[in-house]
Amino acid sequence: MKYIFKISSLYIFTIMFVYNSYAQSITDSIFSIKEVQVLSETSLQDRGLIKTTIDNSVIQSSSNTDLTSLLSQHSPLYIKSYGQGSLASASFRGMSASHTRVDWNGIHLNNPMPGQVDFSLIPLFFADEISLLYGGSSLFEGSGALGGSVILSTIPVWADTLAFSLMHKSGSFSSNNTLIDIRGGKESIQSRIRVFRENSDNDFLFYNNLNGDWNYQVQENAEYNKSGILHELHFRTTKDDVFSVNTWFQEADRNFPLIMSYEGGGRDENQKDMDFRLSLQWKKYRSRLYSESLIGLNYSDVEYIASENSLGGDIIHFDTENSFYSILAKNKIEYMFKNDFMFRNLVDFIHHDVCSFDRKSLAGYENQRTSFGNTISLHKKISEKISGYGLLRTELSDWKFIPLMPSIGIEINPTQNQDLSLRANLSRNFHLPGLNDLYWIPGGNLNLKPEKGYSSDISLEYKEQIGSSLKIDSRLNIYYSLIDDWIIWRPGEYGYWTAENIQKVASRGVEYQFFADYDLEKLQTTLFVNYSFTKATNLENSYLNADTEGKQLIYVPMHKGNTALRLSLLSNYISYNFSYTGKRYTTTSNEESRNSLPAYVLHGFNIGREFNVNRFSADLNVRINNLLGLDYQAVLERAMPGRNYQLTLNMRF
Repeated sequence: MKYIFKISSLYIFTIMFVYNSYAQSITDSIFSIKEVQVLSETSLQDRGLIKTTIDNSVIQSSSNTDLTSLLSQHSPLYIKSYGQGSLASASFRGMSASHTRVDWNGIHLNNPMPGQVDFSLIPLFFADEISLLYGGSSLFEGSGALGGSVILSTIPVWADTLAFSLMHKSGSFSSNNTLIDIRGGKESIQSRIRVFRENSDNDFLFYNNLNGDWNYQVQENAEYNKSGILHELHFRTTKDDVFSVNTWFQEADRNFPLIMSYEGGGRDENQKDMDFRLSLQWKKYRSRLYSESLIGLNYSDVEYIASENSLGGDIIHFDTENSFYSILAKNKIEYMFKNDFMFRNLVDFIHHDVCSFDRKSLAGYENQRTSFGNTISLHKKISEKISGYGLLRTELSDWKFIPLMPSIGIEINPTQNQDLSLRANLSRNFHLPGLNDLYWIPGGNLNLKPEKGYSSDISLEYKEQIGSSLKIDSRLNIYYSLIDDWIIWRPGEYGYWTAENIQKVASRGVEYQFFADYDLEKLQTTLFVNYSFTKATNLENSYLNADTEGKQLIYVPMHKGNTALRLSLLSNYISYNFSYTGKRYTTTSNEESRNSLPAYVLHGFNIGREFNVNRFSADLNVRINNLLGLDYQAVLERAMPGRNYQLTLNMRF
């Protein structure tokens, strides 16, 4: 990791040199073209979908936070975090972490072994647009997302200019984060480089009520370092063709602290992550045809070691290395037959090659998975007030056909200007077992069946631009999902845990979002309110415990809500956020004693000022997290920091 900034500097110099040489060589052939806008096509294909795109102003105002904080505060997702810099997974509508699909510029980021994504390793800095597809609407991007999908994208800025920004964040517990953004180009070529480095001692003080002493102690063995670089290169060969090359390299070195009740000798846990992603895209625009082709590579290597200190030296319990590479290819075609009828086809291919090995036990496995998918959908504007779609996905995995995955949706716009929308859809989806579920030694089960899900959604949305100052957007979602053959790991007859298709789960709930932006000449006010009610329960008793029927799934809060308010006056701004996380059970029987975590409320406060001098601008702000200094646990026996501070300086040229 210590060499990544040297590599980044050389990479930046090389790319800028190549770009400058190329730009000079094509100076004579540069031409002016208009921005490509896809209006009716995009509008028609989204009708009937339950989809949210996080407002760009929210992403920009959250630049001094991270992706997990943004999703926690501005979406219904529940982020299960083990602490700052540590593991973080997402639960979408009560589903497991593997049921949330994450895509970045068309690349599927889910690790094929556990099937999930560590959100703490995804910098918010590397995404320009964030969209959420709920339930069955996720089928438009592929199968497997029984809860929903998170879509991350980078967007080129076609401008004849050179821009540079430097952001540095310093905070409590010796935390530092530096971000560099360089962008430049012409109307036919754009290059952008983003680099970040983040580190923290993470040695906060917390109250331990589980060690028998009921005292305050300092978090130990929790330091971390992360760094990465993202390079984007975009070409316009003609006004209708855009080529993009996106390269993402990242490293992380993290220590994991002990649980709060641990009373043994010294114990160390460390994990090193290395990730490399490459995306090659070609987008073609025509009057009625839009096509997008992609070839991608996703490589990851994770080394984990857990040891215990003793007088005779360290005793190693685990020394594992898990690595995989995924090669994928996609081709999407959207053809508008008429202004009220569109055909869409997505063909995708992905191949995973994984290797897992523990040097201590000398156990592990190597295996592959290859999948082909084809999604066909028809979108029709039936009348001025009614639109709908029909979708059918077929998939072949390791030369075995997955049952058909259909989806239908309808949207009704009863008003003339479409400020009121009623959407509904039904779908069936399948989620393949993770490769660990199939091949892990011991406990993998080659006879596992895909988890099958049935989803239904109803959504009512009202949005309006009132005059030139006020914009509001309010949405209410009601959903019901049934998941059969849910995979869980349970103690087996031979003394180790095994994976089995033994659960049937129902998830139903309500999601409400409200966004308002009031913009006067000197005063701007932004308000965001988010609330979700999630009832995710077992429908049958499990082998583990006969008292699980009708009980809430573990680590799924029934109530979750957030409020964020931001006020800007001239160059000054202030914001406040409030987040509520309901009670979570840590056992399938929903026992109330030590096996449940109480609800908690967190408050955050941010104040800052912007400075502008000609082409130079700066933003200086102070953020206070956990304003009231609450002692809480997001995960059982994992300490979380109390009140902490962060100072951010962002300079742009």
